[in-house]
Amino acid sequence: MCYSNAIVQLVVLAGLVWNPPTYCAWSARVLVGSDEACLHGRKVFGLPSQVGRFSKKITALPQTPESKTSNFLSTIGLTASSSSYRNHMDVEVREIKNQTAMNICNINLNATVSQQDSKGWLGPFIKMSLPNLSGRTKHNSNLLKYSCQIECRVRAVRPAKVSGPSALDADKENSTENQSSNVESGTKRNSSISVMLSKPILALEFNHMKMRVEAPTTVAACSQNTI
Repeated sequence: MCYSNAIVQLVVLAGLVWNPPTYCAWSARVLVGSDEACLHGRKVFGLPSQVGRFSKKITALPQTPESKTSNFLSTIGLTASSSSYRNHMDVEVREIKNQTAMNICNINLNATVSQQDSKGWLGPFIKMSLPNLSGRTKHNSNLLKYSCQIECRVRAVRPAKVSGPSALDADKENSTENQSSNVESGTKRNSSISVMLSKPILALEFNHMKMRVEAPTTVAACSQNTI
């Protein structure tokens, strides 16, 4: 999830697609906090973009004593430095469709707040190219390929805690999806939620990130098949 003053977006990567000579990322869902950016992503990049609303709540709680593992990771710079308290940021993510807000998930991010953090090691500086495949949607039926050129500092952090919508919210949303098109949309949304609820293997934090997205190129012409 990218959270900044300029734009907020949540990208769910469903997996990697082999496209010789490398793998390409495939986005299952993109929630973006801008109507204009959503439309641009759909038409130009063929992304499964939806308008999203992100509400965050920050609570400062006393920090519990760190384990030996946490102390070791802090020593080598893989976690934030020690502090007297820790910020818990809860982000509620909702998808907007037909002027209706549907609860997608809640994300809890732990961030240590201290003066030392701004001076601490934010990880090595890296440059990388992230190739992507997209398209085959009702807004852009071409199969597209594009690359994101990224420069940033990266470090390993504790995984965020992600929880899905409550049973009550799910029942309300299912009751509104009585048409076949809505049922199909709900199935895709639930599949994306299941990806976020899967067990995390590694969590990385990107700081001071600069990203340049190249214009997409057509890999295959239009087809009747959509995703």
